[in-house]
Amino acid sequence: MSKFKLILTKQKQFPIYELLKIEESIMRVDKQKENIYIFLNEGTPQKSIIMGASGQVEKLVFKETVKQDNIPIIKRFTGGGTVLVDHQTVFVSFIGSNKFLKELPFDKSLQNKILKREKEEEQQIKVYPEDIMKWTSGFYSPIFPQSLQFELKENDYIFHGGKKFGGNAQYITGGKLQRWVHHTSFLWDYHPNLMEKYLTLPEKKPEYRSSRSHTDFLTSLKFSLNNCPENNLNSENYGNAAVVPENNVKEAKDFIKLIENRIFDLCQNGEWKDRIEDIKEVNDFVSFQPFVKENTMIRTKIVNHDEDNEE
Repeated sequence: MSKFKLILTKQKQFPIYELLKIEESIMRVDKQKENIYIFLNEGTPQKSIIMGASGQVEKLVFKETVKQDNIPIIKRFTGGGTVLVDHQTVFVSFIGSNKFLKELPFDKSLQNKILKREKEEEQQIKVYPEDIMKWTSGFYSPIFPQSLQFELKENDYIFHGGKKFGGNAQYITGGKLQRWVHHTSFLWDYHPNLMEKYLTLPEKKPEYRSSRSHTDFLTSLKFSLNNCPENNLNSENYGNAAVVPENNVKEAKDFIKLIENRIFDLCQNGEWKDRIEDIKEVNDFVSFQPFVKENTMIRTKIVNHDEDNEE
């Protein structure tokens, strides 16, 4: 059985553009496949628009308004949709290996699916975006109060059958590295009027969204958690696992604490016990800059407001 090393970093208001470059660089450069990274970042200091690698500015944002208000547009190296982020957005990222996904799947059916694919196709361990999405759903599910009806719907995290609060994107490498990145932008809180002001209604959208506006489609973690009945109860009644701090979840830092508790609970008492041989807590993301310097294939970039060229 494989052993893995977990590198955990938590920071506040680290620029999302710099964090995306770090994630991309670790994925491409770090050759230690037993290293599993989890990054927790509370907010980004500058309001920004982030779009997927194939996103087109003219189709996804109101260019003149964005340009007039000097909102930077960042094109990340992963796929996914477009989101407006700021100091109220919580960013959570996993950088893992295909072997980690196969051996610690949360759901046995996911493991069986990967093993069957590996046997039938006679190739290295191969995972797909839906495998990673299912794995992350297993990670997050015990965190949320049952009354919110947390669900993975297509590529989104939703409450109450159709209110999106978290958007996801992935990148999967092939070859010898066999790595993947999964990152989520959680809307701890947001300004609906700014979503409507800067972001168009995308042509390609989840079927469950229908033609709903951003305001009707989205919800915030702050509103959802602060208004659920479990938030006034103790941790034993909160979600499927007692991983909630005794104080109520009122601020973004409390939500991040939920995720930290989930990680340590998995390592000490849960599915990751005896499989994570070491947890290394790194104080800041700057420690990972050597990976960025070594990476000669950075695809994360800031694009021009008028055309999809790098500034």
